[in-house]
Amino acid sequence: MAHSSKVNISHLTKFDGNYYHVWKHRVTLIFKQERILAIVDGTKLKHIAPTTTHIVARAQALLATRSCSITKWEGQDILVLTLINKCLENNVISNVQSLGT
Repeated sequence: MAHSSKVNISHLTKFDGNYYHVWKHRVTLIFKQERILAIVDGTKLKHIAPTTTHIVARAQALLATRSCSITKWEGQDILVLTLINKCLENNVISNVQSLGT
């Protein structure tokens, strides 16, 4: 769980296309501190309820639990995307804004 939806990154130099390894190191530490690195690196995936007919009944029983998990994951995903966006210079954002996650 993230500590706060308002992470202070004012000390972080925005990525301008140079020294990527240094920038990556710094933002990775922030992601670790906020306990959201698993969202960034893909080890924590968004849980999606099954849709095949032979498991729909079971899925309905789990849906309430998974719905909460999905909502939490989506919140963390938005936090990660926001942090990354805030850590990029405008010229870099224009190159990556159309890329999917």
